[in-house]
Amino acid sequence: MVAVDPLPHRRAAALRLGADHALSPEEAGPAAWTGIDGLDGLGVRVAFEVAGDDDAVRVAMTAARPGGRVVLAGIPDEDRTSFPASLARRKGLTLALVRRMNLTYPRAIRLVENGSVDVSSLVTERFPLAATADAFAAAASRRGLKVVVEPQG
Repeated sequence: MVAVDPLPHRRAAALRLGADHALSPEEAGPAAWTGIDGLDGLGVRVAFEVAGDDDAVRVAMTAARPGGRVVLAGIPDEDRTSFPASLARRKGLTLALVRRMNLTYPRAIRLVENGSVDVSSLVTERFPLAATADAFAAAASRRGLKVVVEPQG
């Protein structure tokens, strides 16, 4: 698995949590895929874009191999996504859009409850309810991974 993120601490977290490689968006150009075992210089079979911005969509399309799939899960600020059509067309990419709701939450909660997924390692800061403004400031600064506001505390 290859993770791409502009923030060094998030790339380090991706490696710690199981990614085989973690690249900055600048490192994730076409040449990146020749040096990664198993990708044959072609790119990934499936690329998930979860940031919701056009640069991330472009990186995902660049990372995908010819005939690959790009899954757009990020929610754009202005409800609009654009991408280089020539890149998608030349590679014959399949684009899939996902709705992250539906039956996802109950299943995700069960996976956490039964210990199949550890989410505690994603929480980098906790704030009491009285410090909610500080929690939002911490989240907006993107200095950690996930920020939690605890109603009791």
